[in-house]
Amino acid sequence: MLQDTADAKRVAGRPRCTQTHNCILEAAADLLEREPYRNISIDRIAAEAKVGKQTIYRWWETKADLVLEAYLARILGNRTCCGASGDVLVDLRDDLRGMITAFNSVAYGTAFRGLYAAAQLDDGFRQRFYEIFITSLEAASRPRFLRGSNEGQLRPHLDIDLAFQTVYGSVVSRFLSRYGAIELELADRLVDFLAPSLVASPRPAGFALPTASTDAPRAEKAEPAWGF
Repeated sequence: MLQDTADAKRVAGRPRCTQTHNCILEAAADLLEREPYRNISIDRIAAEAKVGKQTIYRWWETKADLVLEAYLARILGNRTCCGASGDVLVDLRDDLRGMITAFNSVAYGTAFRGLYAAAQLDDGFRQRFYEIFITSLEAASRPRFLRGSNEGQLRPHLDIDLAFQTVYGSVVSRFLSRYGAIELELADRLVDFLAPSLVASPRPAGFALPTASTDAPRAEKAEPAWGF
């Protein structure tokens, strides 16, 4: 989906060389892991990928477009599948914890803030950012809600779009509005708070989600296991 969306937005030109394309994306993603977004330039990406700047501009309109595609390609490739417990709330909690771990990592958290800031300054990129980022996040997360609905764990006729926006949007909003790492326990509190609006029947009195692992790496060392 990511590649299809990006290709649909790209102007017609010479056929893309897959090897060169991948090399450029790898170079941009590698720079993201070492440098703040503001320090990355087309010149640096071209030098890292050993290609000319015109090759990059033939396929991407701006640095932000290239970095967005590289960011998503890398982080989606690192995604760890969450959803094997059979309990939709437990799986949702674990997925949110993975999302928080990714945001807390220096490389991916800094890059996301840079891309979000760029989207506020460019109407065209803002639309592409929304279409690519939100679509990719929804495509990766929506099946969890659909499965829970089909299995009767979630309320009948649940507004899945609203549930998705409320759950994942809360984490994105917290990340963008606060400095420093997000506590992993936010995922637990968020799912506990929203559970009455999501589940098909009330959980027994005293019910609590199984305790999640607390041995996640610290924010500055975090290796993102989740992608959107």
